[in-house]
Amino acid sequence: MKHAFRRVTLRERIILVWGKLRRFYYHQCNTRYIKENHARRTGECARCGACCWLAHPCPSLAWEEDGLTYCKIHKRRAKNCRIFPIDEKDLRDRDFILPDTPCGYSFRPKRPNNCGDSDNCDKPDGKKQHSQQDSNSNQ
Repeated sequence: MKHAFRRVTLRERIILVWGKLRRFYYHQCNTRYIKENHARRTGECARCGACCWLAHPCPSLAWEEDGLTYCKIHKRRAKNCRIFPIDEKDLRDRDFILPDTPCGYSFRPKRPNNCGDSDNCDKPDGKKQHSQQDSNSNQ
């Protein structure tokens, strides 16, 4: 069964085109941003095909009998496709197309700038929380 992709408004289409341009800029000029966000990305592709309909339908998108999508040129697909989603903005864009089907990807929250390694980042301010047992052992 194919997904029923939602028709987007003109305003949403403009946002989607801007998203394509934004991703193109990142993969051409700011790969560090991509790497930092991909380190926070979790999950895997749910093969819903919504990302292949951002701004315009991709001619390489095809459906299997079970309703899942696949890319006819997966091994040769464009970098914009390979890096998707870069961040939460991409997930919001994708939700314009298929709002009732969640993306298989999500992102862990960004760490504060003053946060060190994961062992020292239990609190939002970057200070490690100590248990009651830790406090008693220091006395």
